[in-house]
Amino acid sequence: MQRGQVAPVTTLALAATLALGAVVAVPEAKAATADDARKPASTFAVIGDVPYGTAAEEHFPTFVQGINADPDVTMVTHLGDIKSGSTTCTDERFERVRHDFDGFADPLVYTPGDNEWTDCHRPNNGGYQPLERLAKVRSLFFSQPGTTLGHFLVLHAIGSGGMGVVYAAQQDRPRRTVAIKVLRRGFRHSEILRRFEAAGLRIAAGKLLRLTPERAQAFYAVHKERPFFAGLCTYMSSGPIFVSVLQGENAILKNREIMGATDPAKAAPGTIRKDCGRDVEQNAVHGSDSPETAAGEIAFFFKPDEVL
Repeated sequence: MQRGQVAPVTTLALAATLALGAVVAVPEAKAATADDARKPASTFAVIGDVPYGTAAEEHFPTFVQGINADPDVTMVTHLGDIKSGSTTCTDERFERVRHDFDGFADPLVYTPGDNEWTDCHRPNNGGYQPLERLAKVRSLFFSQPGTTLGHFLVLHAIGSGGMGVVYAAQQDRPRRTVAIKVLRRGFRHSEILRRFEAAGLRIAAGKLLRLTPERAQAFYAVHKERPFFAGLCTYMSSGPIFVSVLQGENAILKNREIMGATDPAKAAPGTIRKDCGRDVEQNAVHGSDSPETAAGEIAFFFKPDEVL
């Protein structure tokens, strides 16, 4: 298999999900029954060595969207190595990958590889202390123990046995997200807001403002090493924007479905970016891609008493 390829694997349906690092006792095999045949299969994507190097990082968001587009995939597991052995172990690189991981529409279980910490002592990796880099990986990718990355699940311990702990998974449905509409001639922000409201999302806060170039750079700092960063910040500070907080059941995923793909040319008909966007940089609307991102972006624009 080539680096970066996805290998969908079908397994028997399981009543429990393993927590990262946990081992589950495997019961003695028994003959299949008619009830077993009726149980739905669970399909998950197994990936690793991705994004492997600077060039692969540019295409990784598209790689993630490709997995999201497979309706059969219900979970993704990453077997490690989010960088090559010759690329730097900077905070910025790790933060970009974490941001891209949050773009998975399915739960993601990630196991760190050696490239993201043990190899970081190499001069071409930046000469880091490996244990310090491992601590950074832990704090960045595992900041919420008991949850997956991506569209996360909350894992609850329900029992333990001779070889490990069994966890049951409960879907968590983030209820708030940020949506930013760039106002330009040809459409009004009220028309876009109506699309969100028609989908059952409530406008919990909103304000019309104009970003300075410095504020735009601060807001999109996670993308500062991407080739589109300068153009994006210039565009976002070129005129007024309308910032809103959307609230509702599963608000983050629902908002992203309404917005459509980042590239308007690839967005589905009827989505905001298909109808109102021009290109990747000028795609009309921004939306949070994870609960953690939403919390930070809400705080960036609103005081607590401004969100109802």
